[in-house]
Amino acid sequence: MKKNIMRFLSGAIIIVLVAGFAVLFLGPEKCPLCDFIKSHAPCLVNVKTGEVEEMALYTPHYKLVGEIAEEQNDSTFSFVDMAGARGTRLSSPWIMELDVPLTKAPMFKYQFCRDCRKLLSGHDGYVIADLYIYGEPVVYAISDGMKLDLRCYTITATVAESGDEYAFKIEGTYQQN
Repeated sequence: MKKNIMRFLSGAIIIVLVAGFAVLFLGPEKCPLCDFIKSHAPCLVNVKTGEVEEMALYTPHYKLVGEIAEEQNDSTFSFVDMAGARGTRLSSPWIMELDVPLTKAPMFKYQFCRDCRKLLSGHDGYVIADLYIYGEPVVYAISDGMKLDLRCYTITATVAESGDEYAFKIEGTYQQN
């Protein structure tokens, strides 16, 4: 009886150690950054929590994942509040404002795969990610006075008057035929 209990405990310890090794060194089963669905819009990434949110203004294509419809009748405002970041669509359908906290929270590295950990090393708080090519994310640091053009989006960031958050302005520059 004691031998069976010891075998069981030994087996359980080995399983826990192997699973712990896989998470610590190999990464999660699904990385929130490189396994995110292809996105035409730039994305905001919280490097501490692993949350990823699209900053989309355009109606998506009805068949093609990660593309926008050729004809745009009205904008699609897809950003929801995420880990302290708040989005607002302005009166113009192609402009969104976003308030992002100026946090310096370090990356919780076990949220991301090994490649994305390397990509995000040196970043804290939030970053902008281009996830248009599936599995090949591109990350941009957020800084005061930043201006970034991605496909048909222009993103500008400035430190807000309060001094505790970035004020983003996301403008759509898509021209219909």
